Amino acid sequence: GTVHFYDISIDMLAPDAALLISHYRLTRPERAQQGINTRLFRKVDGRWVIAMNHVSSYDPAAAPAAN
Repeated sequence: GTVHFYDISIDMLAPDAALLISHYRLTRPERAQQGINTRLFRKVDGRWVIAMNHVSSYDPAAAPAAN
């Protein structure tokens, strides 16, 4: 499949910590999927690494229609 990230927000929490929150859309033959991705980055030995990753997903076909 193909994943697309959008509405990306990055907040610097400290000189060695950043929080990324984004929405994503995964397009694939089996079933499309959408959700929110949250990542905590830490700077370790001069390199940014993902210290924590959390994904909440839902099936877009099951989502209620917006009014």
